[in-house]
Amino acid sequence: MTASCHSIEPVCLDGTILDGLLRQYYEELHALAQSHLRNRERAADVVQDAVVRVLSAGAEGGLPVANPRHFLRRVVANLARDMLRQDRRRGLHVPLDGMVEIVADPAPDAERTLCARQEYRILCGTLARLPPRCREALLLNRVERLSHAAIARRLGVSPTAVAKYIGSALKHCLAALADAP
Repeated sequence: MTASCHSIEPVCLDGTILDGLLRQYYEELHALAQSHLRNRERAADVVQDAVVRVLSAGAEGGLPVANPRHFLRRVVANLARDMLRQDRRRGLHVPLDGMVEIVADPAPDAERTLCARQEYRILCGTLARLPPRCREALLLNRVERLSHAAIARRLGVSPTAVAKYIGSALKHCLAALADAP
């Protein structure tokens, strides 16, 4: 008696296929991350980070994967575990609102000031060139601290679309900073 071996043809995870997979599995991936982190917003960030990493890994024509659902679950679970490890290393989370006077450098040196201004200009230029929905989703999430669900309601789109917008915006911002002299 021989065991039959079914070979699964790898799927090339490019932006289009990944978008379809996210639409299909977003809730499952979010629930998986949330089960590790016990925080809806951080779970949404983990799913978003997973998308950015998969897109980056497959930037040159896609990433061949035999079981995309399993692969995405593995990436999300690993990122959630990494986040928990980082939390343990850092200790307790303390809101920075009351810590500004302690943490902020009252007199940064000229080089740090110049670097910060250059990075600010690069990011402003990159944000200005982004599609409006990507820019708005990123700013609502990172500046106004809205969850993906709240942004989705405000923009009239799905949380999956919000994750895609934010992931795309972050990818562009990181690339612009990496390309800066």
